[in-house]
Amino acid sequence: MRPRSFFLALSLLVAFAINAAITLPWDAPKPDTLPAYLDGSMMPYDFSACDPVPQWPDSLRPVFVAYVARHGARYLSGPKKIDELEKLLDDRAKSGKMTREAKAFYKYIKGVRTHSEGNWGALSPEGVREEKELARQMTGLFPALRKGVSHVDTKSTFVPRAMMTMYQFNHELMFLNDSLEFCAASGRQFSPLLYFFETDTAYASWRKSGDWEPVYNEFLDRHVPIEPAQRLLGDNFTNNKRRLRHLTMQIYGVIQANRASGLPAPTTAFMTVDEYRECWLASNLLHYLRNNISPLNSSAGAASAPLLLTMIDSADKACAPGYKGPAMQGWFGHAETLLPLFSLMRLPGCFALPLNWDNLADEWKLQEITPLGANLAVIILRSAGGRNYAAVRLNGRTVAPIQGAPSILPWKQLAAFWRGLVKESKN
Repeated sequence: MRPRSFFLALSLLVAFAINAAITLPWDAPKPDTLPAYLDGSMMPYDFSACDPVPQWPDSLRPVFVAYVARHGARYLSGPKKIDELEKLLDDRAKSGKMTREAKAFYKYIKGVRTHSEGNWGALSPEGVREEKELARQMTGLFPALRKGVSHVDTKSTFVPRAMMTMYQFNHELMFLNDSLEFCAASGRQFSPLLYFFETDTAYASWRKSGDWEPVYNEFLDRHVPIEPAQRLLGDNFTNNKRRLRHLTMQIYGVIQANRASGLPAPTTAFMTVDEYRECWLASNLLHYLRNNISPLNSSAGAASAPLLLTMIDSADKACAPGYKGPAMQGWFGHAETLLPLFSLMRLPGCFALPLNWDNLADEWKLQEITPLGANLAVIILRSAGGRNYAAVRLNGRTVAPIQGAPSILPWKQLAAFWRGLVKESKN
C-alpha cells in the first residue's frame, strides 16, 4: 500500500472509530449535530457568507492589497485537555466508577488522540483547503495577481501553522499565476508586529492575570453547567462546582475542534445544545476580555498599533506616484493578532463596550470576527483620474470601515481616521 493510501485509510478508520464512540451504548436518543457557530474560535471559515464579487464600481481599479490573516483550520493545539480528562477517566475506571457515558467518551478521546498525534497545532487538511479558496477569491478580486508579473511580500509569526498558512496561500497564488514573484519570511524578528500579545509587556501582563479574571470566573459560575462533567465522572466525583465547570470547559475545548481537524462534527452525545451554547458564551467572553479593547482595559489597542501603522504605511507608499513595490503585502498570525487589531480599527462587529457581560454575545461574536482562516483585506482602488480610494473586506465581505460613512472611501480619509485611533490608544 502506498504511504498516502495508508494514511488515508488510517484517517478513515479513526473517523469510523470516533463515530462509533459517539453512538452511545445505552438507550439514549440518537445524537444530533451541534451548531457550527457554537464552535467559537475553532469554527472553520464560512465561505457561504462571502461576497466574492467586487463591491466597487468598474471605474475603480485595484492597485494594492494590505492583507492580514489568522492561520487556517488546525488540529488541537496540544494534548493538555485530553491528558487531563483521560487521567481522570483512567482513575475512575480503576476504582470501578466508570459511567456508561464515560466509557463512550473515553473511546472518543482515544480516537481524537490517535487522529492528532504528530499533528498537534498543525494546519489540518481543512486549513489547506481554506487557504486555497481564499487565494482564489483574492485573485478574483485583484486582476494584478491573476495575470502578468506582480510582487507579493508576506510575513508570518514563527509558529508553524501560521507559516504553513502563509505558504499555502502563496502556493495557490503561484499555482494560478506562475509569473508572480514572492518574498516570504517567518520568525521571531516579526514578533513585535505579529506576536505582540506576548512581547508587549503591559498587554501580556493583562492577558496573563488582569482584572478580567474575577469577571470571567463570576460569569463561569452563573453560566457553565456542571452536568456534562458529572455525567462523565459520576455524581460522587467532587462537590467542587468550580472544578466541575472547569472540566466541562475542557470537554467543550476538545469537541469544539472536531470540524476544524477533520473529524465528524460534534454531537449532543456528550453535551446538549444548551450546554454547548453556555460554554460558547463563556469562551466568547474570555476571548473578548483578554484580547479586545474593553471597559476594563485598553492595552490591546496600543499593543496592536504598530501593525496597523505598518499596514497604513504600506498603503501610503502604494498610493505614491511611480510606486514600484509589492502589489500585495500580507501578515499572517493568530486570533490574538487580529482581535486587538480589529478592535483598534473599530471594524463593524469587532468593537464593543457592553454595559452587561451577559449581553456581550448580542454585539460581539468571536466566530464572526476570527474564525479559522479569518482575514482582513484593505484594497487600494484608483480612479481614472488618479485618485486613491479604499475598500475594506472583513472575512470576505465588504464593510463600512467608518460608522455612518460609505463602504468605499478616499484612502486619505480612512488613513487619517485610523491614525487618529492609534494616537488615542497611546493616551
